Amino acid sequence: CAVKFGVEGFSKCVAQGFRDLAQKEPGAAGRIICVPFAPGVVSTEMNRNKGLPSAETWAKQAAPYILEIPASQSGSSLAMPGFYSEEYQATWIIPAGAKINETWIKPQP
Repeated sequence: CAVKFGVEGFSKCVAQGFRDLAQKEPGAAGRIICVPFAPGVVSTEMNRNKGLPSAETWAKQAAPYILEIPASQSGSSLAMPGFYSEEYQATWIIPAGAKINETWIKPQP
């Protein structure tokens, strides 16, 4: 859990850095995003639980979703639709869809 929480925080910091870059370099705006993404669970050699999709099946669904994430979602915690129950998502410390703050003030020395 600590590692997942760290990835969430790091991803949101990277997204905030991209926003800062976009203010300095307007051509960079919307070209790079970073989202902490919960991909779901797939069937692998190590995880052969029944009912799980293959990686190939997941990729066919996930690729269009990932490629259509708008720049406005940079920093938002996202989950692959249809791969987690609402009941399970309700237990997450950082809920799916949680955005980063719109304003960011750098610490002053």
